[in-house]
Amino acid sequence: MQVHKRAIAIDVIRSATADHYQSKIESVYADPPEDWRKVIGNEFWYQYGVFDDKMDPSSLPLDASGRRHMEYQFELAEKAGADVSSQSIRRAIDIGCGWGPVLSFLAKRYPLCKRIDGVNVSRPQLEYAGQVITREGLADRIRLYLCNAKDIGALPDPKLLYDLAIFRGSLFHFTPQVLQKTMQSLAQRMRTNGTVIISESLYNVDLATYQSFIPDKVDRAASGHRKTPDSLKKALEDNGFEVIDGRVTPSNEDVIRWYGLVKDNLDAHYPDSRNRNFSELRDIAVNFSDALRKNKASSYSFIARKR
Repeated sequence: MQVHKRAIAIDVIRSATADHYQSKIESVYADPPEDWRKVIGNEFWYQYGVFDDKMDPSSLPLDASGRRHMEYQFELAEKAGADVSSQSIRRAIDIGCGWGPVLSFLAKRYPLCKRIDGVNVSRPQLEYAGQVITREGLADRIRLYLCNAKDIGALPDPKLLYDLAIFRGSLFHFTPQVLQKTMQSLAQRMRTNGTVIISESLYNVDLATYQSFIPDKVDRAASGHRKTPDSLKKALEDNGFEVIDGRVTPSNEDVIRWYGLVKDNLDAHYPDSRNRNFSELRDIAVNFSDALRKNKASSYSFIARKR
């Protein structure tokens, strides 16, 4: 007899206030997942990679290094004294969950955690995440929300506070207003000593004078609201979080290597500029690699604790 796994639903959280930048973000991820898979790998890790001897040698480099990056951030959290044991995580949230690799990672890392929420503004990404989650038999523990990050305060079950929150490559899409409102809402929904794990592309220079190698004639991939390590740390601290570990990781060299692999895939599968999103991603690969080489930007890891 064939056993049918329960399909996961996508719940919609309506915004009380408009975010006029949201449609720009949605357009970045409108292409089919199968197109993106050719560019960033089978597992859809889209926040760089750590290339070390702990990578899974049986996986493709983009998949293995992306998974290793996530693992390494949890190692950093544990060393910093964050409360991320298997017994302490009862509810977790991935804000800007993309195609869902972190959701599956969390469900497998925390088998006792009965509630993992994925929040995103892209329905195509959430639909793909739902397919994977259903196929892996995790639909009973993961919930998906079509929801702007600033509206996470409206998520169901406010009395069940979050023990763990993840931001990986999502904050660079946020306007300053959305960043502030998101951190404010998250602080209200997290328990004391709850952990926030962040990976983000940040700039080490004065943003008022920064210029890309390829001039910014368009807002590529909805990344026009650049941020610095100090500005992100301030957003956390202003809303009741304490940064207990902050560092560059992956290294600039690893991120350049990651972009090289992505650019190779773009050149192989999308060599022309007919796909606007992938054309912009190619320019970002060139621009950010240039900034990394000149130490004008880096990938930063922040581990924060709710005070």
